Amino acid sequence: MKKYIYISFISLILNTGCIDNLLDQTATTKISSDTFWSSIDDAIKGTNAVYNSTRNTFKETFRLDQFPSGDLIFQNESPTDAKITKTYWSKCYSAINRINNALFNLQEFKKKVSKEEDIKLLERLEGECRFMRALHYFFMIDLWGDVPYLDHVPTLEEAYSMYRTPIDEIRNKILEDFQIAIKNLPPYYESDEDKGRVTRAAAYSYRGKFQLFWACWKKNGRPELKGFSTDINEANQYYQKAADDFKEVMKEEYKLGLFRDGEPGDENDPNYRQLFSYENEKCQEIIFSIQFAGPILGQGENLCQVLGNSSVSNGMCGVMPTNYLVDLYQDLNNGDYCTPVTLSPDEEGKNSATNPETYKNRDYRMRSTVMWNGQKMKSISKDGLTFGKEVTFWFGNKGNGFVNYRSAKTGYIFRKYVKQYTGFARGDGPQDIYLMRYADVILMYCEAINEIKGPTDELFSLINKIRHRGNLPELNKTKFKDKGSFFEAIIQERSVEFPLEGKRFFDIRRWRIAEKIWNYPNGRTLYSTQNTFIQDQYTNPTDRTFPRYYIYNIPEDERIHNQNLTQNEPWL
Repeated sequence: MKKYIYISFISLILNTGCIDNLLDQTATTKISSDTFWSSIDDAIKGTNAVYNSTRNTFKETFRLDQFPSGDLIFQNESPTDAKITKTYWSKCYSAINRINNALFNLQEFKKKVSKEEDIKLLERLEGECRFMRALHYFFMIDLWGDVPYLDHVPTLEEAYSMYRTPIDEIRNKILEDFQIAIKNLPPYYESDEDKGRVTRAAAYSYRGKFQLFWACWKKNGRPELKGFSTDINEANQYYQKAADDFKEVMKEEYKLGLFRDGEPGDENDPNYRQLFSYENEKCQEIIFSIQFAGPILGQGENLCQVLGNSSVSNGMCGVMPTNYLVDLYQDLNNGDYCTPVTLSPDEEGKNSATNPETYKNRDYRMRSTVMWNGQKMKSISKDGLTFGKEVTFWFGNKGNGFVNYRSAKTGYIFRKYVKQYTGFARGDGPQDIYLMRYADVILMYCEAINEIKGPTDELFSLINKIRHRGNLPELNKTKFKDKGSFFEAIIQERSVEFPLEGKRFFDIRRWRIAEKIWNYPNGRTLYSTQNTFIQDQYTNPTDRTFPRYYIYNIPEDERIHNQNLTQNEPWL
């Protein structure tokens, strides 16, 4: 029996924890990763273990949106370059190892079965695994560019001697995996038992997203990646390919759409807010998510702990909105930007950030995402089991009927993803984390077509559907009549549609707008609503500051073990 030894290059898994119904039950069976599968049940459980590894990789990518300095969201303890590099490198290769092991066993077991339904099931499981391998390599080449590509579990000798695979070769491998996933997967699942598994719609959506990113890289460049060149013709080809995939997902056969048809709902409890409740996590808008199950199953999420406040199940309030996010939510009356809030302790001052009156008549998505002075929510006991009284958030007050917001510094706290239901402890919740929503498909389609043709009537219609969920007026066609201005509208909608969903960090980098956001070369300063200092941001950048934001370093401990791993130039 072959035994794989743990090495620093890749987290080799000796035992694969499995579950019977995707992520909804506690693991009761373990299948050794070096034992061939001998039954359909083994194949299902082994593939379910791949979902578990994928969950481990992507469960907190929303934290990247505040890295490396607070933009739309701020975190008290920002992850360092080294932590991002080491953590995600390890997580990705650990998952890829498990995926490759699963694919090998699926292919070997498929040779032994004869029933047509068994063959179809094994092909579907292969499609799921290939999708998740493509997802991981997409993530890795975004962060690091060229990385070692593995389509099998490596021997010790291979792991210590592999070279970085050129990004063009990895692109082809990713597209091949997505294509097989598209071929093998159903467009959707009817049964609740299978909902949450990868579908053909997810494969098309992510292939489209990957092709859109490739188009952006070819248009905007990746000068930090040695040997990568811009090519506007290739960029346009990939914009079109991306648009074709997104258009496919919009067909009726996939049964997708905006939650509650994109209607805004009630001002005090908008539909957008309800979208981020576990009761609606399998709705028509969710294309792919990281699944969680709680309580007591060992598979719960910690969103309330990270984002919530002490008054709600003893949350930590470690991640919070900034005034930069708040200023992006537009006026319900004219659909344009409001005057930027005045950072001031004057709670009655005109347009003061501490005055509740300042925030009237804004995009419903704001009141679904952010809490400002005067906003209320139900308190929940520390054990998460019982409701208490309704409490009010007021920056500067942490007791006597007010939300205890702990060390939140910006003057705002999050409402999005913060539970308002009982039965779950702060670190053991059931809420799935959404990685791909139909709204994302719409906005990426608009971006791709805009690059090819400029704004069209179809694009205005689609982006207005997204705006309508915030109860905003339609875009003024005269104001956004050209490619550049319409692109700014897309940036705007993505900014307010996806806070805490791990989009912003990657959007900034593929569009190469970090220098614009952080006012290069002067930088900017983050203050609270009361105008107290929080953080200087890029006030003294070096010539390597932004190049290191656009591409990350290969972990040095990996390079020590494998001398063939070269380093990205900004990190030399």
